[in-house]
Amino acid sequence: MALFGRKKDGADQRPHDTGSPDGDEGAKGKGRKSEDSAVGVSISPDKARRFWEHARTADQTANYEYALQLWLRGLRFDPTDMTALESFVRSALEFNQSKNGKKGPSRETIREFSGRDGVNPYLSALLTWATKPRDTAAIVRAAKAGAKLKIDEPTFWLAERAQTILRAESKPRKSLCTQLMAVFAELDAFEKAVQCGEMAVRLDPTDGQLAASVKNLAAQAAMAGINAAVVGLLLAALYDPVWTGAIHAPQDFALALAAYAALAWAKLRYGVAWVCEGGCGYPVYRGFNLAANGGIQDLCLSYRRTS
Repeated sequence: MALFGRKKDGADQRPHDTGSPDGDEGAKGKGRKSEDSAVGVSISPDKARRFWEHARTADQTANYEYALQLWLRGLRFDPTDMTALESFVRSALEFNQSKNGKKGPSRETIREFSGRDGVNPYLSALLTWATKPRDTAAIVRAAKAGAKLKIDEPTFWLAERAQTILRAESKPRKSLCTQLMAVFAELDAFEKAVQCGEMAVRLDPTDGQLAASVKNLAAQAAMAGINAAVVGLLLAALYDPVWTGAIHAPQDFALALAAYAALAWAKLRYGVAWVCEGGCGYPVYRGFNLAANGGIQDLCLSYRRTS
């Protein structure tokens, strides 16, 4: 097997030194723009797939650092691909256990993904964390960069693992907890945002502003839970027997949809008693009084007026 960094004769040869399967033109980001593409990234699955094919070959020949480069080069063209992300992490695990892995990635590898624009901050943070799994700041940084790119699934995947790492630490950093809280909140994962926020509050009980932010997130989590429950109940009630017995034409569907919207609004406005204690009209979630939060006050007043 050829040494890493030297050109190979077989299928494991690098596609191009420029980091693009199509030369300089590909490196400039020209490609198919997907409707759900990441912010500032031109999605090109075909170009990404070429790199990943070479990455698998490099993995099979135990050329793990080169495989890391190839996985990341492909993710540059399609950072939304979860299979490639997980494969990259597996390659990093093999690299870390290899002889070369003890020294970490080469300067050449680090330099290739060290840019500050586009997807580079995300790729750089991924490389740092994957080759230093105990670097909690790196995985949080990767999750933040993913959130900035609007690649929700990879971001959530990374944020969940970052949360697990923080929980396992004897002395987690408050700043990392709050950063992770913000990432989860941006993904509308309010339950997990509250969990990270509560962790940060335990680390610094004197931070009143942080405690207030956690309460606001708790309110959003409560309302999201109510909305999800209402949607599930209404859909179940509509489908059988109402749906099968009454929906025969597009006009019937439009009428049912309008009725559903009206019911959902009514439940949201007058159904606050579902989360109240003792019928007092004040919703409580995880021990926080939500009546102190702006829009929640209107809901509480509506409940008291109609109860």
